[in-house]
Amino acid sequence: MAKILVVDDDKLTRMMLNDALSEAGHQVIEADDGKKVAALLKQHFPHILITDIIMPDQEGIETILQMKREHPALPIIAISGHYNYLKMAEAFGVNAILLKPIDEAQLLNKVDELLASL
Repeated sequence: MAKILVVDDDKLTRMMLNDALSEAGHQVIEADDGKKVAALLKQHFPHILITDIIMPDQEGIETILQMKREHPALPIIAISGHYNYLKMAEAFGVNAILLKPIDEAQLLNKVDELLASL
C-alpha cells in the first residue's frame, strides 16, 4: 500500500482517482489546488504525487517545479485534458503523464511502475 497525493480542482476527477487507487489498496490524500501540496507533503509523506496541470490559485506546472526543487525524489504523474500541457510537464521532469479522461488500468499500471522503482 502506498500513500498517493492527488491534486485536481475537479471534484469528480479526484473522486474517480480516489476510488480507483483506494480499490487497489492505496491510501489517497486529496487537494484541490497546488498551494496545499507543500503542507500535505510534510504532514503525510506520500510516495507519489498525481497533479492536474490547469488549476486555480497554483497550477500544476508551478507545483511540479516546486516539488522538483524541494522533493526531487518524489515521483510525479501529471494529468490533463490537454496533451500540449502534458508535453510541457514532461519537459519539466515528471515521471509519467496521463491524458484525461483517465483510463483506470493505465493509471494503476503507472502507479505500480513508479512504486517498483522506489
